[in-house]
Amino acid sequence: MQQAVDEDGFIWNVDAQGNPVGDRPVGNVNQQQPSRMQVRPTDPAKRYEEPKAAAGLVGTQLDNEAKRAALMEAKYGKLPAGMRWKADMSGAEWIPGVTPPKGAGGGGRPALTAKEFSDAVAAYQSATKLRKSAEEMQAQFEKTIGQTSGPMGIADYFPSQDKDVFNSMSLRNRGDLKRSQGFTGGEGNTLGESDQLYSPYTPSTWDRDTNAQSKIQAIRDLADETEQKAIMMLGGTPDANGNITPVQQGGPTVLPQAEGAQADPGMGPMGVTSEGGLRFEQALGGLPDRVADMIGKGAEPSEVTAFLNQQYGQFGASVGPDMAATIANIVQRHRADPRPPIKSLGSGWENFSMLPAQQETTMLGRAADTDLGNFAMNAANAATAGFPAYMAGDQGAAVMDAARQSRPMTSMGGDIAGGVAGVLGTGGIANVAGRSAIKPLAMAGQALTKGGYVGNDIAFSAARGGFENGPVGALVGGAVGGAGNKIGSGLIGGAGRAVRGVTDPAVNRLADRGVQMNLSALVGNKGMGGKFLTALDSLPFVGANNTARLTEGFEQVNREIAKEAGAPIGFTPSRIGYGGAEDGLAAAGNAIDNSVAGVDVPLDAQFNAELQAALARGAALPDDLATRFNLAMQNRVNPAIAGGNLTGDNFSQVMRGLKGYKAETPKAGFEQDYREALSSVQDALKGNISRNASPEITQNLDKANTAYRDFKLIADAVKRARTGSRSGEMEVYTPSQMTDAISSSKYASAGTQAPFRQIVEDANKVLPPTVPNSGTADRMAAMQTLALPASMATGGAAATIAGASPMVSLPLTALAMALSSKTGAKVAQKALTGRGPTARAIGDKILKQRRKAGLFGAATGASMLPQSSQ
Repeated sequence: MQQAVDEDGFIWNVDAQGNPVGDRPVGNVNQQQPSRMQVRPTDPAKRYEEPKAAAGLVGTQLDNEAKRAALMEAKYGKLPAGMRWKADMSGAEWIPGVTPPKGAGGGGRPALTAKEFSDAVAAYQSATKLRKSAEEMQAQFEKTIGQTSGPMGIADYFPSQDKDVFNSMSLRNRGDLKRSQGFTGGEGNTLGESDQLYSPYTPSTWDRDTNAQSKIQAIRDLADETEQKAIMMLGGTPDANGNITPVQQGGPTVLPQAEGAQADPGMGPMGVTSEGGLRFEQALGGLPDRVADMIGKGAEPSEVTAFLNQQYGQFGASVGPDMAATIANIVQRHRADPRPPIKSLGSGWENFSMLPAQQETTMLGRAADTDLGNFAMNAANAATAGFPAYMAGDQGAAVMDAARQSRPMTSMGGDIAGGVAGVLGTGGIANVAGRSAIKPLAMAGQALTKGGYVGNDIAFSAARGGFENGPVGALVGGAVGGAGNKIGSGLIGGAGRAVRGVTDPAVNRLADRGVQMNLSALVGNKGMGGKFLTALDSLPFVGANNTARLTEGFEQVNREIAKEAGAPIGFTPSRIGYGGAEDGLAAAGNAIDNSVAGVDVPLDAQFNAELQAALARGAALPDDLATRFNLAMQNRVNPAIAGGNLTGDNFSQVMRGLKGYKAETPKAGFEQDYREALSSVQDALKGNISRNASPEITQNLDKANTAYRDFKLIADAVKRARTGSRSGEMEVYTPSQMTDAISSSKYASAGTQAPFRQIVEDANKVLPPTVPNSGTADRMAAMQTLALPASMATGGAAATIAGASPMVSLPLTALAMALSSKTGAKVAQKALTGRGPTARAIGDKILKQRRKAGLFGAATGASMLPQSSQ
């Protein structure tokens, strides 16, 4: 269908005679010219036509004109029939000889229905309210979360009345947001839809500063777009009573900046540029509204100019002739027709709040014009704990922030270099003071230099934080400085130990036994490096891998203990758990039988004395237990010793029989006395064999008895581990559970003679007492719970693990997964254990550099503090 444009710029579908088809236009030429709202083609296929057309602007003038026309069409849409693009491509015009179509209403514009008119007016009013709300939110943002950065940003997450006001502002906009987006009422009723439709326009204190600013700007953009659409529908701007003021030809006047200001370099109202451009001055933030209010109340242009000069005078700026002329023009237009909103008579009202940055004369305002000057400025400020920026006040803080944004590398380099110089200087002073003859001074100096100068680094960083952010900043600065010292020295210490290899004898003994350890166990769970590696368990899959490696280590400890228990009788169990314990007990029992086979020894006087003592213990038991004890003697012991001698076969049968009686569950409260009475009979029998048999038989019997004792302890430890709650595997006991079994036996006070002493001590020292919780949900919940205090204490180190960018977190996760895999853990363990003297010497030299690394870490942490004055 053909299209044409009327005298007001509205685009119509027309029939062959040029008459409009339909009761409303399909567009507006004015909206297709470059402006704050750009109308893109509705066909997604045309999204690539603009860059293709722009890339083709080469060749003859005629070719270029055709290609520019294609570029304009790709950018703003196809023109209606009878129109062409102007030669300078600034807009569209009628082709000479073409008559615009006749309109159906006054002025060529169709009449709107009552609902269409009402909706358009409501949309315009919503746009006005949204724009006002955006400015209010911007002001509240600057009062709350916009005031903090770096480690101080943790304060954004603590509730306060000001932050509640900021959050409620977003919620109040929902109705206007709905109207501005053209929704009819059925949208956004589900949680997912609501989040998708409103989240881009609802900033909150939980957003990062850049995200919150972006959302506030999105509200402004939506307000502009909604307003333009409403004006296009209505043919002008409505007032509160619905009266329409037609749009004047030529568009609104653009307000210039104050005298001396340059073009806005793109930073926006966030601070000073480092090269003398334009800056937003908070103290002038309310000027746009105050100027509009003055004009609305009938102020003369000279009165407005005098007022502005009074405001600008304190900053060395003034109203230039262009701005004065523009103010006079707006006053004149308002008096000619007071119905349109005053701010609709011009754009660029924010320029009233802008000042030329090049007029600042402080050192901090001028030193950032070059990379070298920027480096020197940051270094000097950091070396003196931020004192120059503090003395410069808001001006200095703004310049420092702008310098960091425009030249981040030289800013950070100067900050760290200056910080290193500062802590070196104060550390040197503290070192000298520590050797002073004045006792209080010496005590203070020694306190600052202890622990790798951590006290000195805390004091320096606290001073810097105090200059920049007051008492709270001093607390955060001290924490960051101390954490930086420990992190820096800990990382270098870890590197030195990595080169030197593990020197802990317990780790090396376990490695020699084939016990698998994860990295945190190898370098020491209690050290900085070990704690950092333990934190990596929170990364995806790494925690599960490390838990598996730890369980494998516990299993190997079980095998080594079983091997040690069976060594006296030459037995090595092929399995662990209950089955392995039973195999060991059976092997020990057979060893006892074999050791006394063919033995026939007399019963000596000592045996008779020990037996009488055992009988007396049995007689002292309660009647029912005494009866049971007597039955054991009659059925098992007396027949074996009736002839006054003891054979090996009878000895074996008696020992097994008494074990059966001991295994019964007698009356509660006296079962231990009952078992001890039977054990004293067994001890008497074993003693008689040992005294009267050959030394070889005695030695073999002792070995078999020792093996039987040790496998009984293993059986007890396995029983404690039946659920696998500590080891992560059923029937696999941890070193701590073996310690519990030994402590509840008669070997509790054996000291260095206790069974399995060395391996149990080593494993308890190196391995954790239990596997960590392998649940991913629990780990992630713990990460979120600890993220804020961890980032405050470490200056963002925890965020490196929990919330780093993919470029950091993905390689870190891949490395941690590789080292926690079965093969990777074995390779790492082999690489870190059993080093030679050369490697140990190099590692020791690296370890001596820990103070330097701690100093660098403290300076780096201090450089992350926000630059804002009090």
